[in-house]
Amino acid sequence: MMKLKSLKDLPQEHDYALAIGNFDGVHLGHQFVLNKLVDISKSRKLKSILLTFNPHPREILNPADFKLLSSYEDKKKVIGSLGMDFYIEMAFNRDFSTLTPIEFLNQYIFVGKNLSFILLGHDFSFGSNKSGGKQELEKYIKEKNLEVEVESSISYKVSDSVISSSQIRELISKGQLLKVNEMLGRSFSLSGVIVKGDGRGRKIGFPTANIELPENQLIPKNGVYISRVKCSDRTYQSITNVGTKPTFKDSQEAIVESHILDFDENIYGEVLEVSFISRIRDEKKFESVNRLVEQINRDILEVKKYFQNL
Repeated sequence: MMKLKSLKDLPQEHDYALAIGNFDGVHLGHQFVLNKLVDISKSRKLKSILLTFNPHPREILNPADFKLLSSYEDKKKVIGSLGMDFYIEMAFNRDFSTLTPIEFLNQYIFVGKNLSFILLGHDFSFGSNKSGGKQELEKYIKEKNLEVEVESSISYKVSDSVISSSQIRELISKGQLLKVNEMLGRSFSLSGVIVKGDGRGRKIGFPTANIELPENQLIPKNGVYISRVKCSDRTYQSITNVGTKPTFKDSQEAIVESHILDFDENIYGEVLEVSFISRIRDEKKFESVNRLVEQINRDILEVKKYFQNL
């Protein structure tokens, strides 16, 4: 998948099919739309393009109210696995948010001279105050020799529930990772550089890898999770704690730290990807370190039992 700055940069020897959207989390609904775009592109001998935004518009317009499901790099990685040909990440800012629908189309979409087909998700809107949608787009493209299709929301459901990024955010905040993973079509994951913590885990026999995350990253509800971690292209079974470590001293912010089973290597500075499988229990304050150690041993037995039963 080739990354470009603008539709202006597309090679002129091809015709193109385009999808536009944020695709935060790249859940099964997003994947349905993008897989359809790739299939249409192949059947019509077009090249597929995804045009997305960085930062997410809500980070600019409602920053106090918003956390990302996936980092921009993780989003790009998942989208690349779907077979897209081109990836355009458009800078979003306050000035951009004031464009009318026709200004957005003229300045950023119709500059792609060889566009043939546009596929949109059911809830896609564009222009200032989300004032543009399918009807506006069809109105403006009558003379552009472009076909537009909007995918119905009923095309992608899990257990009779329409999949949405907002619903997934709510489930993550509640720690309901089994349902989240069902909607994503993969395990919810976080990636970050491994940084030094306070070393308490190693002192009690359970060294942990703490990852540094951006402030705008959504993390699961505090608690203990069955997980897998990936480091240097190797995957390991693990148990992950999200929380403030109340038995010792509450942190001001939640920390994500993973104990990797049967592993004892120095991996500080490496990038660790933590994939959450399911939640074991709440984080709690224990009356003593001995009680905490006893509980961790029980948690690890539960993790091992899970993987043995796969």
